[in-house]
Amino acid sequence: MAQQFLDFGTAVDGDGEFLKTAFQKIEANFTELYGGAIGGVDGVVVADVFPDNIDSAVQINAAIDYVNANFPGGKVMLSAKTYAIDSPIVLKSGVYLEGVGKEATLLTAASGYSGNIIENSIPAESFERFLGVRGMTITGSGLLGTGLRLDTAAEVHIEDVYVTNCNYGFDFDHVITGRVVGCKLNANNYGFRQINECNAVVAINCRIQASKFTNVIIDGPASFAPQFYGVVIESSGITSPSPAVLIGDTEAVRGFLISGCYFENNRCGAGGGQIVIGGPEGGSVGQSSGSIIGGWITGHPTLGGIGIQVRRAFNTTILCVDTAGNTTAGIHFEDDASGCFLIPSNMSDPGNKLTGNLDAQTIISPSLSVARFQGNVRSNDTGNSRYGNEVGATVLSAGVGASIGFERSADFGGNNLLQVKGLAAALVPANNLGGQVTFAAAGTATVTFANAESNTSYRIVLGPAANEDIWWSNKTTNGFTINSSNASSVAVVDWLIFR
Repeated sequence: MAQQFLDFGTAVDGDGEFLKTAFQKIEANFTELYGGAIGGVDGVVVADVFPDNIDSAVQINAAIDYVNANFPGGKVMLSAKTYAIDSPIVLKSGVYLEGVGKEATLLTAASGYSGNIIENSIPAESFERFLGVRGMTITGSGLLGTGLRLDTAAEVHIEDVYVTNCNYGFDFDHVITGRVVGCKLNANNYGFRQINECNAVVAINCRIQASKFTNVIIDGPASFAPQFYGVVIESSGITSPSPAVLIGDTEAVRGFLISGCYFENNRCGAGGGQIVIGGPEGGSVGQSSGSIIGGWITGHPTLGGIGIQVRRAFNTTILCVDTAGNTTAGIHFEDDASGCFLIPSNMSDPGNKLTGNLDAQTIISPSLSVARFQGNVRSNDTGNSRYGNEVGATVLSAGVGASIGFERSADFGGNNLLQVKGLAAALVPANNLGGQVTFAAAGTATVTFANAESNTSYRIVLGPAANEDIWWSNKTTNGFTINSSNASSVAVVDWLIFR
């Protein structure tokens, strides 16, 4: 029904409509407002038509209760204005709370209010279902309370929501099947937390940044399949060095997926990781599992630490990941990781691009078992100090059963493998393990190590770039000779020693 207007006529002629008719139109208009047929769309109620209150949450909750009781699946619309919140807004099943955009609809904690801004009612049985929040900014008071707290909820949709100045931006506890799209969590103590049987919560094209501590926390028990697609996660640890993403710190998390995300400038500290998978090494926390596919991980200039720190994990795959500028390592597999995979991509240079990290590209702890590191061919960076890494390209200390497929790192002469453990040998120091020589129109070329080896039990691999027979001889602790079938050879030969 279209809005009806009263015909007051003119005062002198008395030609206005009858009083009864006028009140009938007024009643019809109010019925339409409260009944939810605003704009001809059933189930849409404007919160502002309910009695105003110093605490806007009271007004908004009245609208939510009305939609929940009369129009399940309907909306409560908020206007382009600031709503002062002095008690929680309580979502209920089948109600979507929608503003006109995060630049216009503002929910702001009243002075001294330290509770949650939005939460859901917790049902006695089952879940609150089909909840939604869209198009608004939530501002807390003094980093207290939570912007959006959901507990025992399912089929949740959150979109275009900005949260700042809260303890947690979003805090999900036992949420099943949720979608978070285009949201921004900025300058909270913690950005986004998922705990206690959160399953299949998906974040898409969001930005989580400038948390005082950790930007994203995902923990159990029994949490499964959290997914992040195209999410920017940056500048964590403003108050204290902290991971950008912490997965399974106290309880294992299974089936996580981080795909196409961008990490930058997170302050995780020298021994910490931007992405930390699993609980502390040697602890009792179960092993987490999942995948990190694509994306970019670059460190803070002084507090960057490790790009990806794999602690207690199994069946964890890292594929097609770019890391750079981390002050300790690009990727670190610790002793409690097992059955993990580091697999290359089809980027411009095959393999995971682990470049420009200050200490090493990849560190694999000595007792790591049953791991496969396949076909990681090049570091793809010849422009940084020592071809991308100031200390070494790759530190490999893989345990028995490991298959190591790192072949070269831009130029063996510029990237030195610091330690290699073979299938049976103990850790053996090895200096200048790879390099390149050019024959000077001669039949032999000499390789001299920068530092002498402890013995001559090392093995030699040669990779000539010439159609000639190439072999080695005269192996000593100080080097060896490379020979060619061409007495006037000018061949270029890559060489590698290993144990």
